[in-house]
Amino acid sequence: MILKIYDYFNLDIDYAKGVCIYSKDGKKYLDTFAGIGVMAFGHSNNEILEAMKSKMERYMHISNFYLDEDAVYVANKLIEFTGKKGEFFLQILEQKLQKQL
Repeated sequence: MILKIYDYFNLDIDYAKGVCIYSKDGKKYLDTFAGIGVMAFGHSNNEILEAMKSKMERYMHISNFYLDEDAVYVANKLIEFTGKKGEFFLQILEQKLQKQL
């Protein structure tokens, strides 16, 4: 049983590509929700999919006790783009949410 928090739309989703969702009956819908900001690059973006596959072939997850070179790369890019002198990643919220689930 799924906890009903929202009233779900009566839509059987087959797949999503770009900014659209396609139903099992062949209709195309503009995804105006898109994960409430999570899918800003659209669904099934080939460049992102390839990067994710490449990363997962190396490893899917490592503990915070190990340094992830990709996190260092992203942190440096954030510093470069924002002009801030230093950034760090927090996972506290994510961990709290996982415990609640």
